[in-house]
Amino acid sequence: MRVLPLSEGNLVSIIDEIARAFERHEPVILPTETLYGLACPYDDRECIARIFSVKGRPLEMTLPVTVSRREQIGSIGHYPLGHSGIIERFMPGPLTIVIRARSDLPEGFVRDGTIAVRVPEHPLYRPLCARVGPMVMTSANLHGMDPVRTADEARGQFGDSVPLMLVDDIEPDTVPSTIIDLTGEKVVIVREGRVKTIEIMGVPDGGS
Repeated sequence: MRVLPLSEGNLVSIIDEIARAFERHEPVILPTETLYGLACPYDDRECIARIFSVKGRPLEMTLPVTVSRREQIGSIGHYPLGHSGIIERFMPGPLTIVIRARSDLPEGFVRDGTIAVRVPEHPLYRPLCARVGPMVMTSANLHGMDPVRTADEARGQFGDSVPLMLVDDIEPDTVPSTIIDLTGEKVVIVREGRVKTIEIMGVPDGGS
């Protein structure tokens, strides 16, 4: 596993490295504002299969999709307009939303017509998604193990099965993103994380 430091000064060259790995259908470990994630382009079925394989993730489990900005959410799914305030308030940020998926999306991350979407706050993602498009991204860990927090932990879990990891100087938060279901008129909290339930329900229409 190659481990490369990430900074604003080398952002362009790092994105080139990530894009080359994706061209080889290799997933990459990337930092976020919460935990490290294991990512690849959302339309690369070969690379998605490798993520399931290297994680030992059951195939019936789906993968969240990452986009660079909230305006891209509509390109992969839709939600009731009453929830727009929540999305504008908390995205980008440590929030994952479950919404109705477009009918023409590739397999691997759609479950019962729904899709989980994240817009990370980390500065890497806007230019990276502009280059490679939306990505699937799941926590960087073997299934059933704690997410990795350092390069050494990544090597310990994945060895060379994931050839590239990007690290920055921000220590990952131990608290994951909050997951909410926005498929209906009422907000459903699936998992409380960094964004608290009281914050979500305090947004106009959040408690509808």
